[in-house]
Amino acid sequence: MKTNCDLKAKCDICDENHEAIYRCLQCEQNLCESMVKVHRNMKVSKDHKIISIHELVSFPTSETEIVRILCSEHKEPFKLFDEDCQRLICNLCWYIHSDNNGHQGHKCINLQ
Repeated sequence: MKTNCDLKAKCDICDENHEAIYRCLQCEQNLCESMVKVHRNMKVSKDHKIISIHELVSFPTSETEIVRILCSEHKEPFKLFDEDCQRLICNLCWYIHSDNNGHQGHKCINLQ
């Protein structure tokens, strides 16, 4: 059974369902390793601020930067960080997957 702990933010650009590990703050898009290289080489986006999602969670410059990242499954803003799973989760993920012991009893930090 797949719990929310198995779910990660997906790349908003590629069709390969790759895990997003970067975030373009100007475009508000999640990017995988391949697409971040493309994004950095495009004339229109080469000067954009791209930050790792881990860095964004660990060292946010403002609360609004975190809540703009959307859950790939529910298209809702991430509102929690599950410290046990080391994953960003939206409220729906927490609610839906709590029945399957996905996050029940885990230490979750409210990002708001």
